[in-house]
Amino acid sequence: MLIRLLAIFLLGSFQVSLGAVYQYVDENGNVVFSDVPREGSFERKLSDPAVIKFKQKTEAKKNESVPQVVEPEEPLDYSKLEIISPKEDAALRENSGNVSVSLSIEPKLQTNFGHYLKISIDGRVLPDKYQTDHLVLNNLDRGSHNIIAKLYNESGRLLKQSSSIKFHLHRFSARFR
Repeated sequence: MLIRLLAIFLLGSFQVSLGAVYQYVDENGNVVFSDVPREGSFERKLSDPAVIKFKQKTEAKKNESVPQVVEPEEPLDYSKLEIISPKEDAALRENSGNVSVSLSIEPKLQTNFGHYLKISIDGRVLPDKYQTDHLVLNNLDRGSHNIIAKLYNESGRLLKQSSSIKFHLHRFSARFR
């Protein structure tokens, strides 16, 4: 199915590239490209489209080793859980109050074992469970905030905790509206 869709897309792109493309400058000084010629336009020569060739899948020979991705039978111990954004003591200006949080986790978060993250902001644990290393905190109040990330296993046991990061959020004050 995917190959069929890709073939339709490539053929469609190829057919479009066979037609002429004309360039002209309109009355407002904008450069315009069109497939319809008009007074003052000139034809642009386009290069042929790139052709993508796919290799056929072949079965591995009996003596040839085939690399395989093997999931571990037991979860690996985490060596790192760190908040990399926002930075410590960072001053953020975001009038909507939305703050992007990025984490560095090693090894990567093992969601296949049901591992998840909880975020605490100013000592209050947020209700959501996250299974990603990037998230957005919405509509935070202006001022200074402390954030901590905690990593749990599927049964809710704490596996790793980040250091607390303090950042300062600047928002437009409602008094000046």
